[in-house]
Amino acid sequence: MDQKKDSYFHLSLGRLSQETDPVIHYLQKEKRTRDANGNWLLYLCLQPLKDIPNLTRVIKGLKNINLAAIPIAGTVTTIVCANLFTSWELAWQILLTIMVAIILYLITLPFYLQKMLTFYDKSFHYQAYIKFRAQEFHIVSYAVENNMSLKSLYDFITGVLTKQDENSKLVEMIIAKFEKEKEELKTEWDNDKAILVDTMNEMNEEIESLVNEISNNEDLIRYYSELLKDVNILLYRYYNGLLGFSDLKFMSGITLYKAEGDVLKKIADEGTTGKTKSIIKIDDERYKHWAAIHAFKAEDNKPRANEPRKGYFVVSYKILMSGESGEKTTWLLNFHVDSVVNVKAWNLLLNDDILDTSETYRLFHGICLLLLKNLDEKGLDQHVGN
Repeated sequence: MDQKKDSYFHLSLGRLSQETDPVIHYLQKEKRTRDANGNWLLYLCLQPLKDIPNLTRVIKGLKNINLAAIPIAGTVTTIVCANLFTSWELAWQILLTIMVAIILYLITLPFYLQKMLTFYDKSFHYQAYIKFRAQEFHIVSYAVENNMSLKSLYDFITGVLTKQDENSKLVEMIIAKFEKEKEELKTEWDNDKAILVDTMNEMNEEIESLVNEISNNEDLIRYYSELLKDVNILLYRYYNGLLGFSDLKFMSGITLYKAEGDVLKKIADEGTTGKTKSIIKIDDERYKHWAAIHAFKAEDNKPRANEPRKGYFVVSYKILMSGESGEKTTWLLNFHVDSVVNVKAWNLLLNDDILDTSETYRLFHGICLLLLKNLDEKGLDQHVGN
């Protein structure tokens, strides 16, 4: 809307307020009076009675009228009616008087109702106006009920128009501040969101780690339980003199070599295909990559492993043996482990993430010592493989 139209509507509103506000103010004033919320019908019925004193003065005035000035027909009519009325009995006179009074009372009610609907009349009644002038009242009802006027709206718009530029600048400042705060909040939210995402990722990783740890611990408990059961059986077999090379395969298939000079001689082969050589020359280039050769040549007795094919490991452990005769010799115990099929053996022999695998090898060292002691009386050669 351009400035010319603004001025036109502003001027029109001022003129309209001059015409309408007096009516609005009058109705607002009447609304605040004591009788504003009273029963309009009762008020109407009482209006003729309030004017009885005025009616008495009128009757007194009629007595002073000169009857001679009244036309003969009127005089005759009056005399006839008076004689007729006086000829009736008193009861009929009273009844007629009452009936005439009631008829006159009812005839005056429309007159007083009109006065109750007329602005600035002393008999004006607010509720009667709402009842019988509903369409008129509806036009100004909002202003009357809310104590408003078009003049107040006119003054408000005057202030708006005169300060429009200032308000526009203020609005621009508010919008600019809002946009700035919105960007700051967005940046803060993005930062908090990133921190929250990182925190949630860390928590998920920790939870996943705990779940894996719990799962690993459950597996570890199961492995130890099974290992304890197997060792218990071996101890009973040792006690009964039945402990043999075949008892070494309770965890995986094994091959067992004994060092004799410059060769390794196989003395046991349990749970494998039997494909490994019976005699391996220690310095033969064909076997230099074998785990048994690496373990034998190593200065320590830590296990060595190689992977002939994917997922299939041969782990060789060097064991220094000493029998009851005092003879010292070296055994190479080889575990043949399929990491996919035999997960327990892979964890107990190769995976230090769950437990210290060195304890597993110490266990086998002890079993081999018991085995050697049990076999000394029977002779080792009868257990040698092909």
